[in-house]
Amino acid sequence: MSKREREYSEVEIDAFTEVCNICAGHAAAALSKIVDTKVEISVPVARILPLSEVAESFGGPEREAAGVYMRLEGACPGSILLLLDRESAVALTGYLTGKLKQGELPERATLSAFQEIGGMLLGSYLNALGQITKYKFKPLVPAVAVDMAGAIIGTIIADLKGINLWVFNVETKFKVSNEEIAGHIVMFPDEGTLKRITERLGISVE
Repeated sequence: MSKREREYSEVEIDAFTEVCNICAGHAAAALSKIVDTKVEISVPVARILPLSEVAESFGGPEREAAGVYMRLEGACPGSILLLLDRESAVALTGYLTGKLKQGELPERATLSAFQEIGGMLLGSYLNALGQITKYKFKPLVPAVAVDMAGAIIGTIIADLKGINLWVFNVETKFKVSNEEIAGHIVMFPDEGTLKRITERLGISVE
């Protein structure tokens, strides 16, 4: 655990992980409908991390990645990001288009497909979180980026207003037809949003 990562009680960690597991399960169900095949999901690794450590949690700021990002409005404003590594981005988009070759990041012609499927996954995740917290999350039109992880995250940070120093970081793995798709769902809450959500989850954030 990072020295700057807040230490939570076992009860708080279990509660947070269970919520993230439910939300990720909804995302997996949505993915299953999209690709028309069974999707298995691993138990997510859920943490509340310092903003400065998000890129490192993904494997370092220079790791090649593809991301789908949405700004959130409503009672809990902020942003949410689906961040995938090269192989996972290729696999996920390939299921929708059938056009990508192994090892290639999505080209411009297929970025819209990646944006669409990523937006659906994030939307399903937010719907589940809204049902649990009783907050209504209002996502705007998703944006897509293919770059190094640090560059993608840096662009999002520059676009935020009134941001907290802490973020929700959920690492999970989907398995589709025996192929693993690993990714992170990162929620960047605006000032006040983190407290509202964690209070509904029974977690204390100083």
